[in-house]
Amino acid sequence: MTTTMESLNWDTYASDDPHAKAGLERFRRSAWPRIRRQLALELLWEVPDGAEPHWFDAGTARFWHQLVSPRGVQGPWELTSPLPANTAGQIAHYLAKGFRLRPPLYSVEARRVESAEEPVAPSTPPVKPSYWCNRHGHHHYGFATWSGYLAHCNKMMEPLEEDLPAEEAERLTKAPYACMVHGLTFLNERSAKQHHREALRKPGRAVHPSVAEMEMRPIITTEVEDAEEPPREMSKGHRHRFENNRSGAPCLVKGCNSTRSRVPRTRRN
Repeated sequence: MTTTMESLNWDTYASDDPHAKAGLERFRRSAWPRIRRQLALELLWEVPDGAEPHWFDAGTARFWHQLVSPRGVQGPWELTSPLPANTAGQIAHYLAKGFRLRPPLYSVEARRVESAEEPVAPSTPPVKPSYWCNRHGHHHYGFATWSGYLAHCNKMMEPLEEDLPAEEAERLTKAPYACMVHGLTFLNERSAKQHHREALRKPGRAVHPSVAEMEMRPIITTEVEDAEEPPREMSKGHRHRFENNRSGAPCLVKGCNSTRSRVPRTRRN
């Protein structure tokens, strides 16, 4: 079947299975708007109208990539096989590798944006990014929220460079265990170990703290002043409390100068 540039839509290469079509319709209504918004606000990829991925079924799409010979000669653009595309991070990963949603001669295509500023009304001043990532050549990515910066570093598998906000640090240190990379807290060591194993099990070179580094140990300092015990007055007719049972042992009651005297006992025959 010959496909023209004008007929390249989201369903051009969709599966003919009726159940797959029904699942794809539900996916486009519920998941795709959220994925598209996350691509623009957190991962800095804007997908215009008409450039929706070529869905094969729910969460699976086909992308365009350019063939390159072993000698580096660039060839034509062709479609990939169906690839997982049920999250914004997966789609951003393909676009960062050079894949395209439409071939180069098509009129629309996903493009990079300079910052993750959320669209606002003209009367509202734009939100300035508070966190930046400058590790992508001439692209400088800004994020208005700490959660957006964390999502970017996790998807790109990059260590955090920005300082942890004070309110976020206060929230994490209240828990027995916390992961600063993902912004998660845990009630016990078992949950922290499970999270650590799942993070290292993901493909790629994960940047993640160890379980020992996830343990929160708040330092609590207390000042104790040595208070002088007030002298106790010796009451009349008090009972002596001697240091030991030996003869000459002093009385422990303050103000008493008595000493213990032992009276020798005599045996009766």
